[in-house]
Amino acid sequence: MDIKFSGLNLANLIVDPMYLLKRAFFLSIFFLSFLVGNCQKKNFEIVSLEMENNFSFPVFSKSNDTLLGNKINHLLQLTELELLHGYEKKNPFERVAINLINPIPGKEMIQYSIYQNNARLLSFSLAQSFCGAGCTYWCSYYNFNPENGELIHLKDLFSPKGYEVFIQKLDQKRIAVFKQWINKQDSSKREEFEGIPTCYEHAPNTDYYIKNDSIFIDGSICFGKNLMYSNLDPITSFHKKELKKYLNDYGLLVFGFKKGKLTTYHSNHLPQLFTGKLADDSIAFILSQPQNGNLNGVYFNKTTGQCMQLRGGAVKEGIKLDEFDEEEKPQGSILFRFNNQNLIGIRFTKDKKQRQAFEVHP
Repeated sequence: MDIKFSGLNLANLIVDPMYLLKRAFFLSIFFLSFLVGNCQKKNFEIVSLEMENNFSFPVFSKSNDTLLGNKINHLLQLTELELLHGYEKKNPFERVAINLINPIPGKEMIQYSIYQNNARLLSFSLAQSFCGAGCTYWCSYYNFNPENGELIHLKDLFSPKGYEVFIQKLDQKRIAVFKQWINKQDSSKREEFEGIPTCYEHAPNTDYYIKNDSIFIDGSICFGKNLMYSNLDPITSFHKKELKKYLNDYGLLVFGFKKGKLTTYHSNHLPQLFTGKLADDSIAFILSQPQNGNLNGVYFNKTTGQCMQLRGGAVKEGIKLDEFDEEEKPQGSILFRFNNQNLIGIRFTKDKKQRQAFEVHP
């Protein structure tokens, strides 16, 4: 069931001069991917949550496995919308969209592109913009195991040694393209771009998608605002034949080099979605680890409808995450330990006077 809302007035926004060109670029990619995606045999059914022409957000489902679709949707919605669809007050974009949360700032656009939707992989991206005094643009990439609903990280596809070699080849390929490009630029403009190769070497390489028989790595994280409008392509691709000797068993399955069940393969990397209980309330919980080495998270209480942001890290007793509501006001903290793949601990209220049992599992 499509949801459409109207009423956004963006006339007063101050945006970058290249705003319309950039938006047209994102939309052209979206429609091209839509056409290609509709030629594929679909594994998940997709319904769009929409608002005017700016927002289009995917909801995935399988008629024979409701829990699997929910697992993917919950991670995606908590990460990007800060709520779960069905629990919104009026609008699924109400916590993130410009002119809904505040006049500014906020997200001005979300458009999705499906790259692969088959029995081996669900791969897609969300092209987004966030506007305040100006606008920034980025793509968020998601790759899911279609049999267990877990988020797939790039490292999950490779053997440990194979991943090291692959990253070396990725850096070499990126830097070779960059050198060809920089040599054609005016010498007076080169200085602002000379840090790109160093950034490539330290990039997290989390932004990727898989389409047909190739993997595509997006290096836009290393691009400054000016470079985003250049003709230097941030995408580096590898055909699966170039990858085969570096892949682990799971990667071989994803790329179709061998047959088998994907259900038993689990990611050892964050972020991942967990579900469980906070006292008697059902919650969806995401644990992530940013580059600074700390731990972040978010959980949504299905009983109260509250969404809490979590920030913290390791302490002597385990892992402690402090809670902040949507207004960034402290609300309490959660202290937990890993028990196999489960997270078990206690939530403390802000005044430390009340405790609630906390337990979630993948």
